Amino acid sequence: NYKKKYSLQKKTLEHKFKVLSNDGYKICIARLFTFYGEHIDTKEALPDLILQGLKKKEIKINSNNNVFRSYMSDKKLIIFLLLILNKMKKNYFVLNIGSEKTISLNELANIISKILKKNVIKNINKNNSIDYYVPSVLRLKKFVNFKLEENFLKNLNLLIKFYKNKLNR
Repeated sequence: NYKKKYSLQKKTLEHKFKVLSNDGYKICIARLFTFYGEHIDTKEALPDLILQGLKKKEIKINSNNNVFRSYMSDKKLIIFLLLILNKMKKNYFVLNIGSEKTISLNELANIISKILKKNVIKNINKNNSIDYYVPSVLRLKKFVNFKLEENFLKNLNLLIKFYKNKLNR
């Protein structure tokens, strides 16, 4: 199973970095979750949904699972990475970085469809399987003492405008 293999590799690498930190190296492992912005791969769900809405008559959700994510802007990610590097006192530190606000892929598609006035076509999830990838950011909030919240809807509208302008060039 891919997820089990990935999880095992991640834990193995984190352990190796922990050992290196005992030799005096300063190591911060930033576990990055889901981000959006002008430079995020357009194959990712959010830009893909936007581009479908801009190029086609409808937005199609291409997942057989009930997908849940949380989205943080790439700009906020950079701020957090710089804050962490600046504030890090320990030799070894592990942080999850991402938004704490969960949104389903269906909700996201519906929001984009309302903005772009397009219909949404959804696959029917017959087995009710769930794909949940949302971080616990309690340690991050405590460590950086900086507001996590963003105006997602405002940023989403700006991103849609960016892609619209890019397509019209």
